[in-house]
Amino acid sequence: MKYFSLFIIVAFSHLGLQAQTAADALRFSNFDVSGTARTIGVGGALGALGADYSVASTNPAGLAMYRTSEFIVSPSMFFSSVDGRLEGTNGVESESKSRFNLSSIAYIIHSQPSGRSKWKTSNLAIGMNQIANFSQTAFFSGVTTGSINDRFLELAYDENGIGLLPDNLDAFEGGLAFTTGAIYDPDFDYTNGAQWVNDFQLVRDVEVYKEQLVNRVGSINELNFSISGNYNERVMIGASVGLPFVRYEEEKIYVEEDPNDEVPAFVEARFQEDLSTTGIGVNLKVGMIFRVNQALRLGAAVHTPTSYTLTDNFSTNYTYIFDQGNGAESFSDESPSGTFEYKLKSPWRYIGSVGYIIQKRGFLSAEVEYVNYTGANFNLTANSSSPDDAIYEEEVNGEIEGAYTSAINIKLGGEYAYNKFRFRAGYAIYGTPYADVDNTDSALSLGVGIRLNSFYTDLAFRRLMQEENYIPYVTVDPERQQTVNNSIGNSRVALTFGFKF
Repeated sequence: MKYFSLFIIVAFSHLGLQAQTAADALRFSNFDVSGTARTIGVGGALGALGADYSVASTNPAGLAMYRTSEFIVSPSMFFSSVDGRLEGTNGVESESKSRFNLSSIAYIIHSQPSGRSKWKTSNLAIGMNQIANFSQTAFFSGVTTGSINDRFLELAYDENGIGLLPDNLDAFEGGLAFTTGAIYDPDFDYTNGAQWVNDFQLVRDVEVYKEQLVNRVGSINELNFSISGNYNERVMIGASVGLPFVRYEEEKIYVEEDPNDEVPAFVEARFQEDLSTTGIGVNLKVGMIFRVNQALRLGAAVHTPTSYTLTDNFSTNYTYIFDQGNGAESFSDESPSGTFEYKLKSPWRYIGSVGYIIQKRGFLSAEVEYVNYTGANFNLTANSSSPDDAIYEEEVNGEIEGAYTSAINIKLGGEYAYNKFRFRAGYAIYGTPYADVDNTDSALSLGVGIRLNSFYTDLAFRRLMQEENYIPYVTVDPERQQTVNNSIGNSRVALTFGFKF
């Protein structure tokens, strides 16, 4: 997805920095193809065919296709690479990260009603699918105009342009800039409000070196409890209660330097941000598959919003080095540890699918998903009575409605069967969730497998390419901001072992 804007909104209360942003809402509402190697191999397009545990997270009606009880486990490796270029420079910085994880694990209990019932199967399943992986390392560097101290200076004034007193500066950004000397009042007179300045005001067109390392880890692993039934080999229905467990950690280290001594007094600045988000959600997925004839299957599914209960833990620290002619002096300070509990609701999702079985030679399948990302919504006052939190809640939800739009995702896949071997391929096209962007991302998948009487194994590879614009810090004056163009490649290699009994 190409992000021409990074929707970061920062507001302050008596507790300090609010970390929730429109970008967070998207992060926990945007899911990737994962699960078993069979699903990954066909690009996630199994909604109308089923007989694979991954459909518990897409169309649980497909679980009714199981004819035996099974246990499956899918270890995988996740690889992420990022090429970052700071706008206004020519250099490209490359970073990569790899992570071992469990893509899927499940137990499917097959039962067949006795007698002459038209319910041919009644299957239960419990298991986990990884639906998002956040592992990523990104880096940029270059020489441009503008400084993060411009942001800190803006934060030292209220909406009426009156300088805040030192005790009223927030403890996570503006307060650290004051205690380290990055912003200061030359007269030290706070009687009628401070007159804050920084070392960059008199040389605003001077270029300084800047870099940032961003390191992210975490995932969303969804525990599903599913039930499905096969009515007269014609209609399959299913439902899953999903409990997604969220873990997201982010460390950002931003550095500025003035190696040519073009900014009087300034030598170096270093700002570090640490964020950890954990929590759990709950959702319901219901689906149906209609078997038109032996070859053609039609599927549909609806996912309710996921209601998350999340906790952010965050902190910052800042080091500022300056030289007033008596040698370099270094001052450092760190924020308190901030904690904030809140709720987030993700959008509804609607999925339609079709599958066509080519006798005993394999199948072709397609799946279309509709998501309106404006439906994401924060509740920041669930555990807070602060008027500032209520104001910020309205602002960030308004930003979500204005920044995002609906998107259509299309997944295509196929499998060719030759004796006990299976060969698979898939292709996916993802619409952008951003209202001011008109582009798509794409992913390619390949897979292979072998089927025996009581055991099977599958191997799959998937590659997703994305483009994004990233803003390391936000200023009121957009010309003082920095923009980084990131080319992102995410790959997954999954291996599934299945045991029938």
